[in-house]
Amino acid sequence: MAKKKIGIYGTLESTANHKVEDLYIIVDHQSIHFVVKHLLNNKYVSFESFVNGNDANGFAQLLAYLQNNSKLMHAVYHTVHFVMNGTRVLISKEQSIKDYTIYQNELNMVFGNQADQELLVSSLRNNQVLISSIPDIYQTLLTRAFPTGKWMHYADAVIKEAKEDGVYLYFFDSY
Repeated sequence: MAKKKIGIYGTLESTANHKVEDLYIIVDHQSIHFVVKHLLNNKYVSFESFVNGNDANGFAQLLAYLQNNSKLMHAVYHTVHFVMNGTRVLISKEQSIKDYTIYQNELNMVFGNQADQELLVSSLRNNQVLISSIPDIYQTLLTRAFPTGKWMHYADAVIKEAKEDGVYLYFFDSY
């Protein structure tokens, strides 16, 4: 059975007419983490982490557990971001043709064909794009719970949040 590992809660200020917080949902194969970021003061205000137990296997069971046990899942947010860290990611040159088949072929050439994956392409600076994919099961389950959510790869979140002044340490787990 799934269980909550940690819950740290601050005051959430968003209402239906005044949405000032974003929700980041970070997922991997056996866990899901909720992080709430206040948009005005640019601080993280709440955090929850859930993992599947040894007897449970599958993302659907974890999501079902969250329906009744998460304090952050049912709040109001400005934007919901789904973040996943996976090994199927690469940076490539942006193509003038907006057909994503080129990017899919590039990803398949480097990592091999993968059935039931949805392609994600996001623009970076200097005519570059970040290409990644997510399993369809995550797409289906999470968009049912959060229909307005948008997917991004962890590397995309890290690259776009980088600032020119400071030192950053990022750890990437491999599966």
